[in-house]
Amino acid sequence: MAWTTPATWVAATPLGAAQLNEQLRDNLNALKTPPTDVYNPAGGYSTTSTSYVDVDATNYNLTITTTGGDILIIFSGSGAMTASSNVGYVTVALDGTDLHTAGIAWTSAATYGDLSFTLLLEGIAAGSHSVKLRYKVSASTLTLLSGGHLAIREV
Repeated sequence: MAWTTPATWVAATPLGAAQLNEQLRDNLNALKTPPTDVYNPAGGYSTTSTSYVDVDATNYNLTITTTGGDILIIFSGSGAMTASSNVGYVTVALDGTDLHTAGIAWTSAATYGDLSFTLLLEGIAAGSHSVKLRYKVSASTLTLLSGGHLAIREV
């Protein structure tokens, strides 16, 4: 249910059930269940790209329609490089723009390591927004395990 801007009440204005339901019940329901999208992959992913590419353009591509304000992006996962002298990086793209062009360093080890991050983005305009998980390597291969988590929520 979408949020409705609260009315400015005027003295002696009669209120009907529809107005009260919209202003009270519906807005409380909107606060309880904000726009959210989540992806929990069942399979793993790998890249050898030295420039950012989508991890999975279909599944790691979340969309929400917001009323405007702040959104929270949450990621957690496990991954490893095939060579310990190289580094894997991740970023997220909001509406097609990478948020961290330098990236968040994932791992430089040839053993699996965990990574998680939370991003609070303030002042996002009302409307439909997409978030994609993207990755790259300095060299060799970065492999992400299944069981990760990407979520976006209006807060």
